[in-house]
Amino acid sequence: MDFENSSSTYYLIIRQSEEFRNFEQRYKIYLESFKIQIDNFLRNSTPLDWNVLDDYAVTLIPEDMRSSLTFAYLSLIRPPSDYMSVSHMFNSGLICRIYAKWLQLSPEDSRLLTRCGFLYDIGKCMLPEEVLFKNGKLSDLEFDLIKTHAFLGKVLLTRQPDIDEHILNATLQHHERSDGSGYPQKLTSAEIDRFAGMVAIVDVYEAMTSARSYREPLCAYQVVSLFQEQSLQKYDLNSINNFLNHLIDDFIGSYVKLSNGLAGKVLMKNSNDLARPLVLCGEQVVDLAHEKGLSIVAII
Repeated sequence: MDFENSSSTYYLIIRQSEEFRNFEQRYKIYLESFKIQIDNFLRNSTPLDWNVLDDYAVTLIPEDMRSSLTFAYLSLIRPPSDYMSVSHMFNSGLICRIYAKWLQLSPEDSRLLTRCGFLYDIGKCMLPEEVLFKNGKLSDLEFDLIKTHAFLGKVLLTRQPDIDEHILNATLQHHERSDGSGYPQKLTSAEIDRFAGMVAIVDVYEAMTSARSYREPLCAYQVVSLFQEQSLQKYDLNSINNFLNHLIDDFIGSYVKLSNGLAGKVLMKNSNDLARPLVLCGEQVVDLAHEKGLSIVAII
């Protein structure tokens, strides 16, 4: 979807709002501060300041902020090309704060999950960006190089005083999958740290929904569809169901564009297939659960 040229889109209305401009201004200040912290930690072994990390999340994502609005804001902000890895971690930390609320975690676990989100991908900061953000298929050698970031990140974070074991596990295990198909250790569900399992979901969601110089973000319904196609068995079932259901609940009542060009309002979610709700197009109710040739391609 072309946000710049779609004069009536949901995203363009948000982009032009004063609330978004205020959020974007604060976001850029905190992202710069976050990058300085990460750079100083990697280059000089300067310890990370936990209080500052916590403050980023609490200030940018207050308790009463609507989740769907936060996701829209994050999808609209394009980081500079040399901030890609850092912004991915920063966004993931913010999304983890929302996810912790959905999971009804204790304040301590909520703070811990958010810290996991801020730091789990730190190993990628040591890899060449031309490989990380290659526009095309990776060679086997390049993919093997990228897979080293999980172990590398854990090694780097052991230099941080009072690091929580769950953060180290989330860093090492966020590409593990419940069915044993992940890396680096091919762990199965019972062996994967619960925080790593939650971060794994956020990692994939953030990557698919954030704006990049080489592609537009996917909308929530497209992301849910991909999660379903790629097998929910790869993730902890309770965790993934919680995330996807809360995500879709936030978009009931939204206006969407269908793959046939029609636009309509989401009336009700389909609990058996979250990517295919009931949509009111004019006076016609379209049940996407029975219209397999149609899908939602944008929120408008």
